Amino acid sequence: MMVGNQYRRRVGAACIAVAVLASLLQAGCAGSSQELGAVPPGVGVIGSGSPPVKPPPTIDASKISARDDIVRIHSYWGDYPWLTDSDQRPFGLKARVYFVDIETERGSFVAGTIAAEMYLLTRTRDGRRHRELLHEWRFDTDQAMGYRIRRKAVTGYSYGLVLPWPEHVDVVGRQIELVFRYDRTDGRVIKSSPKRFRVPVPPGFRAAARRGG
Repeated sequence: MMVGNQYRRRVGAACIAVAVLASLLQAGCAGSSQELGAVPPGVGVIGSGSPPVKPPPTIDASKISARDDIVRIHSYWGDYPWLTDSDQRPFGLKARVYFVDIETERGSFVAGTIAAEMYLLTRTRDGRRHRELLHEWRFDTDQAMGYRIRRKAVTGYSYGLVLPWPEHVDVVGRQIELVFRYDRTDGRVIKSSPKRFRVPVPPGFRAAARRGG
């Protein structure tokens, strides 16, 4: 029962994270701009003589047409990409993701299925790297609608994806790899470059001994 309650708290925290992220994206917060290395709204660059940078206007993301001619995927993770519970234990990730179409060469909202794959990376006895798929998130067009960022950047439209992993996935202190995937309606599959992380260990946490972790 305690485990079930803990998982419900984590799921609740993930839902809160989604809601907070959505509100920040709707407001066009400085944080989302900083993920791309931009100057926060209303802040000028000292000595540059340039006026304060204004955020782009809010859009009705549901009115933007989706595309399927995606050829590349770029992801931006920010300084701290982790979802954490009240004990500071990570239970998921968040990222800003651009699906670049062939015509505009900018990020677009998509008509097909978005997926995110999480792999565990370990070493075998002979020193080779072993890559094991631990979990996959999938978002169809309707599910992904709620993650559309409501401001268009110079790099195009993007998604703010929040990825809590299941309770049984235990990766604290371990090395993982994330890959975003887009399944085009013509059957072609587009993948992002892999991003590797060492999942942080919260204060006072002692992970069970693992081979190859």
